[in-house]
Amino acid sequence: MARLPKLAVFDLDYTLWPFWVDTHVDPPFHKSSDGTVRDRRGQDVRLYPEVPEVLKRLQSLGVPGAAASR
Repeated sequence: MARLPKLAVFDLDYTLWPFWVDTHVDPPFHKSSDGTVRDRRGQDVRLYPEVPEVLKRLQSLGVPGAAASR
């Protein structure tokens, strides 16, 4: 098996989700009982479709994750 990184660092905007969080959505965010996250205006806040699986895979391999954002 290939060597794994000691840490996986991700930018947030346009890496994990398809928007700039500081200009395209309005906090506060609320998670409904069905798991949907929405901003103050009721707009859905979604990750790119592949992101949950990537994060789960890294976690299962014991690779910690971190966020890097301005």
